[in-house]
Amino acid sequence: MLSAISLDFGGTLARELKEEHQVFHEILMDLGYSVEVELVKEALSAAWDWWLQEKARTGRVWSEEALKDVIKLILRRVGALDIEKLVLKAVELYPYKLEFEVYPDVEPALKKLEQLRYRLTVISNASSQRNVEIYLEKLGLKRYFDLVVVSGTIGYEKPNPKIFHAAAEMLGVEPREILHVGNDYEADYLGAKMAGLKSILIDRDGVHGNKQCNRISNLTELLGILGKLE
Repeated sequence: MLSAISLDFGGTLARELKEEHQVFHEILMDLGYSVEVELVKEALSAAWDWWLQEKARTGRVWSEEALKDVIKLILRRVGALDIEKLVLKAVELYPYKLEFEVYPDVEPALKKLEQLRYRLTVISNASSQRNVEIYLEKLGLKRYFDLVVVSGTIGYEKPNPKIFHAAAEMLGVEPREILHVGNDYEADYLGAKMAGLKSILIDRDGVHGNKQCNRISNLTELLGILGKLE
């Protein structure tokens, strides 16, 4: 029997409205650095290139410390001074500058799942639990979730089974009692399945029609098939 449902955040519950370089441009403006958007875009691109190489070389998980390293690189490239002090302020501002829009099917589905007494959790690959909880609070969704499990905080990223097992342990249930829903075929669908959870791919844009898997286009459809997954 299913007792809990876990959901990915980005692409499943909400979509990001701003491009990342716009977010960092606003942060720099708040820190007192009036720089061209294109310069910030170039600095961010170089910082991401470094991060991808660093991740491939070391296996580091994206985390608050990794975010700080990326921000430091951006600050250096735009000519900022007193970087160690500024990076702490930038990290504080970061989750408040990101903007998300909740998909229209999400809150009605969460209300129904709550009524059906499923325990709800978010399992997300993001820099920190703090940041994801801020996103959920800003969107008015935090109250629906018993638990928020974030890779940057616990040290394991989807599709690593350990992040799913950690969520099951924190909920006090067996992995087979959890249904995971996410929009990334490898990280969410296969990751959850390999960890012993039931899994469904949410394919909002219809790009995974060639995948042999349980697939829905929105969370409303999930409500109609829950009985078959018990």
